[in-house]
Amino acid sequence: MSWSKRKRKWLAKKVKTLDQLFKDQSGICALCQQPMMREEASIDHLIPQKFGGIHSPLQAAHMICNSFRGHDLEPKPPEYFLENRLRIEHRRNIGNN
Repeated sequence: MSWSKRKRKWLAKKVKTLDQLFKDQSGICALCQQPMMREEASIDHLIPQKFGGIHSPLQAAHMICNSFRGHDLEPKPPEYFLENRLRIEHRRNIGNN
């Protein structure tokens, strides 16, 4: 087995899956601190991949909250993510009518 295959296999054991993160956090978004459905969840890297956080500590977050965080290293309050998520969801609901 090549080094890269061994490394991937080892990392697969170390890195939590989205299902594990979702369960560990009891379905609460790590960014806005609000409940989320499993279908809304995504993996958020505490250290963005852009800055080398490929296998950094991971957390589950709403896809919308995660995209608003982007590559930002500066912490933001949960209200920032909640306001933006609600605004986007409101726009989507208006567009569906």
